[in-house]
Amino acid sequence: MDEPITDIAQVSPQWLTRVLQKKGVLTQGKVTAVQKQPLRATISITSFLARFAASYSDDAPKSAPSRLFLKIARPDFDAALSARAWKNEVEFYTTVVNAMSAPATVCCYDAAYAPETGRAHVLLADLSDTHFQPEWPLPPTKLYCEKVMECVAHLHAGWWEHSRLGKDIGQLLTDEAFKEGIGETEKRVRAFVDFLGDRLSDDRRKVYDKVLAALPRLFGHHRRRRLSERKAFSLVHGDASLWNFLYPQDLDKEQVRIIDWQVWRIGVGTDDLAYMMALHWYPERRRVMERELLRRYHSELLRQGVANYGWDECWLDYRVSAISNLLLPALWSGNKLPAALWWSHLERAMLAFDDLACDELLET
Repeated sequence: MDEPITDIAQVSPQWLTRVLQKKGVLTQGKVTAVQKQPLRATISITSFLARFAASYSDDAPKSAPSRLFLKIARPDFDAALSARAWKNEVEFYTTVVNAMSAPATVCCYDAAYAPETGRAHVLLADLSDTHFQPEWPLPPTKLYCEKVMECVAHLHAGWWEHSRLGKDIGQLLTDEAFKEGIGETEKRVRAFVDFLGDRLSDDRRKVYDKVLAALPRLFGHHRRRRLSERKAFSLVHGDASLWNFLYPQDLDKEQVRIIDWQVWRIGVGTDDLAYMMALHWYPERRRVMERELLRRYHSELLRQGVANYGWDECWLDYRVSAISNLLLPALWSGNKLPAALWWSHLERAMLAFDDLACDELLET
């Protein structure tokens, strides 16, 4: 694997020519110029981002990409977290995507990661001419939310109980690792609750107490046991906010695309959906659209050939996933991420916990 680039200035015509030749999309000719393009204001805590326009010699194929999108690892982000995230994303584009049938991803022309330095980059097709993203934090309209449900269902169905998961693609937790994870989660949540002090009400402190008490039973049954029995599990995106999708300007010509694969893992599909809706949406929108969209997702799973996974099980999984959302602000805070990234999530996760009657799932 080539050494990752560390600066946008390294994207030269010579470098890009080598990359595209290696990928097989530049079978003749060469890149003659690379011009940096304006980038819409985008927040990324792990990456520097840039868009480029490429020009070619006259003998180059007309199909050679004219617009490209580059992600480079930020050197100022936490080294351990950055290493895990970039290892994951590069592995996805170099290994996982090759095992997918008609993946709803963006074409990757180059991906490199150096574990000894933590440096990494991913070079993707720039789809800004055909796709858009809503302005954060505005969610897309209902029609596009429906298309996202179908897109995520296709992803999950394609990997449903797949024989390669936990073998050469992704890792399954051992019993020892699961127990260690439960212990570390409890430690972090306790520290988070102490840190918040009177910014967390007594009632919500009690919620965390009950969640922690139920973790070994609830997640041992709904997560660990299911994965060990290889039932109703899949490859999940892990960061499936609605701003990690690209939306086609013309739905008759293009499809929704999924981006940012830094935390993909083996898991339960509803984790992606609860992250998307129960964590990011306020009650009014969620109460109107949540169940309908989840039913669309479930129907599409069945249409794609998933068997022995009824609606009641899907709805239960979703509620368990909503409980797990409560752990995320604590984990993010423990990783020194700014409160602006998790404080509102904490509020929405608690409201969803109440709306979905998740408390009854914590009873022994």
